[in-house]
Amino acid sequence: MNWTRNRSRSIRREVTFTPEEWADVRETYELWSRGRGAGASFGGFAREIMTNGSVKVIEPTWDPELTLRQLRPIGVNVNQIARRVNAADTASMAAVAELRAEMNDLIDTVGRMCSEYRITVREA
Repeated sequence: MNWTRNRSRSIRREVTFTPEEWADVRETYELWSRGRGAGASFGGFAREIMTNGSVKVIEPTWDPELTLRQLRPIGVNVNQIARRVNAADTASMAAVAELRAEMNDLIDTVGRMCSEYRITVREA
């Protein structure tokens, strides 16, 4: 059976790199693939570069580490309140109000991040 049978892309070329060239290519590919999610392949990257001549890299306008730092304490508070409720102790209204305020802050932050991302994508 032939390798090209039933393939939409039947032409294959091999490319070689020096270690320095490969480091540059890999860095560019990683930046390119971040904006494309789990389905981003090196083949797709190579085809885009070679057929379109350029790749637009859109850097996030927000810091994912900051978001994670904001999420962790909220998760801790949720777990503390759940433990109190499960132990037949009722959660205090102050704890619930504090958790609600933290959740609202998180929703605002994520909303800003999404808006900034949409603006960045439109401008690219």
